[in-house]
Amino acid sequence: MRPSRWGDELVALPSRTVCRVRGIQVHGDTPRALPGQRVALNLVGDAVATLDRGEMLGVAGRFGQTMRFMMTFTYLGREGAKPRVLESGARVHVMAGTAEVVGRIMFMEGEAPHGGGRDP
Repeated sequence: MRPSRWGDELVALPSRTVCRVRGIQVHGDTPRALPGQRVALNLVGDAVATLDRGEMLGVAGRFGQTMRFMMTFTYLGREGAKPRVLESGARVHVMAGTAEVVGRIMFMEGEAPHGGGRDP
């Protein structure tokens, strides 16, 4: 996949907002952004002003979104709160990129939750 360039048409997910790259800034003006760089994009399009923090930009048809993902994590509990067992179905806040969404923990079949302490 080639880097984003001036004039590229991109789509934002999850809103599916279509926009075009008018300018790219990576420590100075450049005609393209390479993977791994921290980039500022100047976007144009009818609904660009409605984009929410945390939306992801990409080329239409080359990336997608999901409502579920698998992960391994360590539950540290809450500071000052009594330790407890994290149960399947518990509501959690998930930070992904610059977005924060509410999700649910669903243990895989046969997995058991661990206590609310620092060691699993």
